[in-house]
Formats: sequence, structure tokens, C-alpha cells
Amino acid sequence: MIAIGGSVKRTKHSAYLVIGILEEYRGQGIGTALFQVLFL
Repeated sequence: MIAIGGSVKRTKHSAYLVIGILEEYRGQGIGTALFQVLFL
């Protein structure tokens, strides 16, 4: 997982979150579960 935050004043409160799921594990809800835990 990668999180890249903004550097200028108007975007310091935001970030891009990127996760990678191997192709054979896609469609199983793994990415959804990771984001649900992240935003509890």
C-alpha cells in the first residue's frame, strides 16, 4: 500500500491511497476489506 500526501496548503489534508492485489486474488473482496479496516 502506498499513501502520498499533498504538499501545498490546499491539499495537505488529502492523500492518494494505492493498493496492489495479485491477479489471482482479485475479485475476492481483499481490497475492500483492507480499506474498511483502514477507515474504521
